[in-house]
Amino acid sequence: AAPNGQVEVQYGELLLGYGRAAEAEAAIQRGIQKGGLTNPADAQLLLGIAQLEQGKKAEARQVLQQAEQNAQVQPVAHAWELYSQI
Repeated sequence: AAPNGQVEVQYGELLLGYGRAAEAEAAIQRGIQKGGLTNPADAQLLLGIAQLEQGKKAEARQVLQQAEQNAQVQPVAHAWELYSQI
């Protein structure tokens, strides 16, 4: 019932912290689709991390590369993108 996707993204971040990456990915994707996020690049970063935790390296790389376009999260997104190549 939230007016934007921020709550879903925050819920996804919480799930990710509890090691529930698949559920986190779904929640974050719902939040991104709903829109109205205060920082969409943060959501992309979290989505990429959730995908990496599940072994979805190719998908994660694409999302992380998009997040890298934002200067605010670029260093962290780049580090995770490099990690995805291991």
